[in-house]
Amino acid sequence: MLLRYYSQFDGQPLLANVTNKRLLIGSGRTNDVVLTSPFIDEESLELQRVDTGWTVGVLGRNGCSMNGQHLHRGTSVHWDGRSRLELFPYVFQFHTEQAVAPPTHTRLTAEIHELIRNIHVDLLQQMHLSRSAIEVPKDVEALLTLERSIEASAKHHGLNEANNGPLVAELAGNCVHDELLNLLLNGGQEGEKLSANHSSWSRFVSVVPDHESELKRWTMLCARKLFGKLDNGRVEHKVNQVESSFWALWDQLSPNLIRKVGLYLATRQLKKQLKDILFGFGPLEDLLRIPTVTEIMVNSSQEIYIERSNVLQNSGRKFVSDEVTTAVIERIVGIVGRRIDTAQPMVDARLPDGSRVNAVIPPLAVKGPCLTIRKFSKKNFTMQKLIEGGSVTPQVVAFLESCVRSKRSILISGGTGTGKTTLLNCLSRAIATHERIICIEDTHELQLDHPHVVFVECRDGNNEGKGKVTIRDLVRNSLRQRPDRIVVGECRGDEALDMLQAMNTGHSGSMTTIHANSPLDALRRLEVLVRESGLPADAIRQQIVSAIDIVVQIARSPSGHRYVSGVEEVLRFCEVSQTIKTRPIFQSVFDDATESLVLAPTGCLPSFAGELVRDGLINIDLFLRGVEVDTAEGLL
Repeated sequence: MLLRYYSQFDGQPLLANVTNKRLLIGSGRTNDVVLTSPFIDEESLELQRVDTGWTVGVLGRNGCSMNGQHLHRGTSVHWDGRSRLELFPYVFQFHTEQAVAPPTHTRLTAEIHELIRNIHVDLLQQMHLSRSAIEVPKDVEALLTLERSIEASAKHHGLNEANNGPLVAELAGNCVHDELLNLLLNGGQEGEKLSANHSSWSRFVSVVPDHESELKRWTMLCARKLFGKLDNGRVEHKVNQVESSFWALWDQLSPNLIRKVGLYLATRQLKKQLKDILFGFGPLEDLLRIPTVTEIMVNSSQEIYIERSNVLQNSGRKFVSDEVTTAVIERIVGIVGRRIDTAQPMVDARLPDGSRVNAVIPPLAVKGPCLTIRKFSKKNFTMQKLIEGGSVTPQVVAFLESCVRSKRSILISGGTGTGKTTLLNCLSRAIATHERIICIEDTHELQLDHPHVVFVECRDGNNEGKGKVTIRDLVRNSLRQRPDRIVVGECRGDEALDMLQAMNTGHSGSMTTIHANSPLDALRRLEVLVRESGLPADAIRQQIVSAIDIVVQIARSPSGHRYVSGVEEVLRFCEVSQTIKTRPIFQSVFDDATESLVLAPTGCLPSFAGELVRDGLINIDLFLRGVEVDTAEGLL
């Protein structure tokens, strides 16, 4: 059973797997669910499982509330698990679906983690290195020598025939689990293991053919028992099924396999993990290739979180040391020619597949090196898919596409991870094929589906600070590249002024994104960014009004779904109040019948509606009230 909860301050959904009949919730570290808030006592709630639901015991001084009714300290009430239980600022709700186990290796005990750490130290001593930063061996013989060294070190630290117990069973289970995922990700074809780097080191050299045949036989057996045929169903669904059901199946099947080849599989798994650390991305290797993991967040070497199904959860994985974490970060940023060190301890980069990377190391990162990877989605989103998923209504899509075709400049606003880039990619498909687009980004991630587009990205300076190219430099240079439209991935600095001036000097129809909570906040933040140029406030606001036609607001619900929450037109600058006036064209309203938010027309016409109708781009009925589409299940 899953306990889903979120803070009302940020709306970020969290998930806890509930397996016991008693559950303690509070700020203390010994609780089953630990909440970080000054408003919550060390022990605030005690949940006891009963036949008809749960009994909630209120332990905290501030009490809690259920369905809007306040419950004082010492109160004990029945809870069906579905009603709204609020422990300010958190809201809780149970879900009866089976808990999804976190990805591979999350059942690793401290003993296994310590074994990996000890073997890693041994290898570095043999190679006379102080950290995990070595070149990939060029020949098979060197890989074979490395694998033999790992095997010898594992035996020295207790992994041998005499200790063929839970330690071996756990590592062997991870080995079979990995092979099963490889089989799924390779489309059901047995072959070379899929790796984040697809490098030669990922191959397992010191193989024993008979044992490998046994591994393949058991992998196929697990596949048949879990989902029948490999060629039925989506890969994402099968991966989720493996994560949720594999370990229960393994506990049933493992005794026979362990007796035969348990030690071989355990050693094989250790070799795989150590090679990932030495040459690859360490514990991130498997997370990067699992399609259901959309974001990876390394808070510290001992704490790696992931986002799966729009919910944050602890992956259970760890780096063996801060030095290894730093080495992995250096490998990642080195791929695109960037650097990170104490002189420049913060960097943005990308992986070869387009995934976005941000890294921060000490002295800025207090707990040690931290890394955030937003994986590049391989799904080819279209407006039709967003409509089918409820992220946006057909009426809004028709209006926005007509704005793109009529060269109205659009600002897409939203918080982190709300889907601004996805919507921008989809809108670019409405741009005429004969137009030339210059796409400018800090780190390349936009995938504009257009035949005539030039992608450029900024560059960091060298050790002396020379050679740096900013987004503002690229925006200015783009004016000499004969653009019909300019697309800036995100306005976050003084390049906002150049973007506005470009829109006002013959490059209408340009698009960009900005971080903000509402259309009005988006315009205010844009003004703040431009103010760094020293222009007076009224001049800046007049520039904004002249440049921006439409602001599209994207939101993310507490359950993690993304949707367009409103569309507003930028009207004019009022000299009396010194403010920018906007007009809502579409906005989210609460529908009592469906008890959900719906995106509906406000009945207001944009000032350029006549032009759109005249050019045959839109029907005026689009702006009439009455057509409402549920936007609760977002896909952005």
